[in-house]
Amino acid sequence: MIGDEKFSNFSKFALLLIVLAFIVGTFVFLASEVDLLAEGEDSSQADAGEDVVLPEISPEETELESLIYERTSVRDFRDEEISKEKAARLLWSTVGITVDGISGPTRAAPSAGATDPLVVYLSVSQVEDLSSGIYRYNPEENKLTKVVSGDRSAELAQAGLGQGAIGEAPLSLIITADFARTTDRYGERGERYVKIEAGHAAQNANLVAESLGLGGVMIGAFNDQEVQQVLGDISEEPLMIIPLGEKE
Repeated sequence: MIGDEKFSNFSKFALLLIVLAFIVGTFVFLASEVDLLAEGEDSSQADAGEDVVLPEISPEETELESLIYERTSVRDFRDEEISKEKAARLLWSTVGITVDGISGPTRAAPSAGATDPLVVYLSVSQVEDLSSGIYRYNPEENKLTKVVSGDRSAELAQAGLGQGAIGEAPLSLIITADFARTTDRYGERGERYVKIEAGHAAQNANLVAESLGLGGVMIGAFNDQEVQQVLGDISEEPLMIIPLGEKE
């Protein structure tokens, strides 16, 4: 009888341990489920229609982010000459040569199939060591070819529907395109590619301008035919005028 009593007590003790183990295991399981749910929320595993909160971004964290943050449209400029080196940097940032790729030299702005339809002109009013006039940028040889003599900024502003920023800027970049270079390969869809590329080149120029302490504005409102005439009766289609200068 005494042995049976000891066995009974042992059984009760074992049962108690099992119950305690079950309770502890249940708490551990529930805690792990809560962690998984929290992880799911942190990993933005949201259902359709739910909002996901993104991490806060500090624009000053990198130089590029700072330039993007600081860039604004500037239409008023100081009456100051721009150095030829700054003009060269601005031009290079649009369609300048970067590295040799599989199909040949690549450009500062990406181009569909490396068809390179963009042609950039420079309208000069006040640039160091450059006489006033209209220049065509040759990225392959990194040089300018003068196509029109004399300050044409007032005429360009008139073609730009009278926008004063064009007439007051010491220089303006005019991004044009030979659409056939791209549409011959991609058909009608190529027209979209060309316009996308113009946006790439323009944004590059504006960010480089910001890094040089300059300001500018992207202008798409102008009379195409009048702009072509100001640039020397060119055949390329004008897509954007970017007047640039020292910020007021």
